[in-house]
Amino acid sequence: MRERSTVELYDHLVVRNPVLRPRRLGHVNLFVSSLAKAREFYSETCGFVEIFEEPLITAAFMSNGNTHHDLGLIEASTTDRVDKDGKVLISAAQRGSKASLNHLGFEMDNEKQLVEAYENLKKLGVKAMRTIDHGLAHSVYMPDPDGNMLEFYADVIDDWRSFWKDSVGKTVTGGWQPALEGADGKPHYPDSFEPDIHPSSPIKSRRVTCATIATSNFKAMLDFYLNVVGLELLPGSDARHAILAGTTGEATLRLQKVEDPKNAAFSNMGIELGQADTLVAAKAYLRSKGYPIQKEENGDGQASFLTMDPDGFGVWFYAPTTNSH
Repeated sequence: MRERSTVELYDHLVVRNPVLRPRRLGHVNLFVSSLAKAREFYSETCGFVEIFEEPLITAAFMSNGNTHHDLGLIEASTTDRVDKDGKVLISAAQRGSKASLNHLGFEMDNEKQLVEAYENLKKLGVKAMRTIDHGLAHSVYMPDPDGNMLEFYADVIDDWRSFWKDSVGKTVTGGWQPALEGADGKPHYPDSFEPDIHPSSPIKSRRVTCATIATSNFKAMLDFYLNVVGLELLPGSDARHAILAGTTGEATLRLQKVEDPKNAAFSNMGIELGQADTLVAAKAYLRSKGYPIQKEENGDGQASFLTMDPDGFGVWFYAPTTNSH
């Protein structure tokens, strides 16, 4: 399907041998103007459970059991953030001084696959990479052609809940030196999960599944995500809108063409709920909390609506219209 879609829709592209081939989008990490307001929205309102705080970088992480975090929230600052080794992790002169995307986190199958991809990227001349040890995962960071930061990570432990519990009050992020020798070839991501929901929230968020990036550099961005990242082009794509999937086959990234480069940025994320009736309750609750519904859609076996978080990032809530969980 990917090769046929590429020929039909994007005759300037030739799908070669992609380097990374992640499974899916694992998380969205945002710089937020107020961590307190973001916590209230994503946890108390949207139903995600806060599982860890990293005080040194003013960050909170949230998950409902899908992975070790669906959401990372870091308060914007004009001060550099450092890791546990004292090295600058986030330079305020470059990013993170205002509400914006920090990075999109793509889940790899295992550490060995990640290290092999890292070595191949180096052979291709990719130099703008950074490698990080998060304790429960090893990561390679690199920007896309628009400068959006991407994380490609492999879990290295099974029990991430115990890791977070044992790391309370600590800074867990440090440097990592990838090496093929000894790289773990075993997958550590969960095959399935029963979602945990914030007890006081009527919104039954299961997981973050997809992100949308608006770009005025559509051809180069699509080429990068097909041929370097290795995502698959899905049906429903057209010359201004690409729907891309990881190896699980689920839509994980959307590219939306815009004309003005000033409008090129992270646009929104998709959050899966339970059933359609939970979608109705979610809309009513968000309206009662002062979050207007911007748009609604219904079709292809699911219903969805768009609202905005406190910083104006779009959040699409969606649920299947037939029972699938």
